[in-house]
Amino acid sequence: MKKFYLSFALFISILLPNLMVAQIDSPLYDHVPLEYLRMIENMKDVPPVESVITDDLGFDNFNLGVAFAEPHMSQNLNSPLQYFNAFNTNSAYRTSNGLDWTASTPPFGFTLYGDPVTAYDSLGNLYYQNMSGSGTIQNARVIRSTDNGQTWTASVIGVLGIDKNWMAADQTGGPYANYVYCTMTAGSSNGNFSRSTDFGATFTQTATFNTQSLPGMMVAVGPNVLGGNNIPGGCVYVVTNSGSAFASTYTFYVSTNGGVSFTLKSAQNFANYVGTNVGGRNSVQNMRTRPYPFIAADNS
Repeated sequence: MKKFYLSFALFISILLPNLMVAQIDSPLYDHVPLEYLRMIENMKDVPPVESVITDDLGFDNFNLGVAFAEPHMSQNLNSPLQYFNAFNTNSAYRTSNGLDWTASTPPFGFTLYGDPVTAYDSLGNLYYQNMSGSGTIQNARVIRSTDNGQTWTASVIGVLGIDKNWMAADQTGGPYANYVYCTMTAGSSNGNFSRSTDFGATFTQTATFNTQSLPGMMVAVGPNVLGGNNIPGGCVYVVTNSGSAFASTYTFYVSTNGGVSFTLKSAQNFANYVGTNVGGRNSVQNMRTRPYPFIAADNS
């Protein structure tokens, strides 16, 4: 997507320095500045450009048009040509053949603040999460689609919090098959965890972690193979982010009962900058960055 990269870089270089000057930019929060969201909330989505750009190595890059940032894409493992991708704040694209993309704005029915996250479960149900609230960020809402994003259920609150949400679905056939798990920074000293056992119809908060103070809390699902076990989806992992922006402490927890309760496993500290220190933030060329902890588990 060369054209997109060039236009996006130009957009950022022009807009972001002005935004940093115009707002009080706290390193404790990573959501899109609310001033900018209010400015663009009435803008219509730009339809995708139906063109394929082949690079020098022969790979096809599909130009989806112009969308803001922070995309998240998931693949339907039951139908590997189905993908769903969402950009900030709510610009979504779906494909059923891996080639032709359809743009949409899924109906949440509430004001959205971005940080889109997507997931498919083992049955091919598609879940889409976006931060929401009334005037300020208060939660992350979830909608579900059974037809790869063509139609959606009404949104429900997946998890309470004020910044940087995440979501994972159990894609196994194990005892917690198709459970959906959510995390979100809840304040300056805690983060929330919730789960759905009914395909995203309702969510229940089961844990609060007091080692979460910086954005970047994340959840992942893996098997439980300890002690001779072989339980698909038997481990739900959560990593929290605390400390300072330049010396983060990542704390790891695991649940072996489908997210009902968690056990502390370890805490790791890493100190350094990503780029340089600009106004208390990790920054590259005056564009804010964040050393998020990202977590995943394989079948070993």
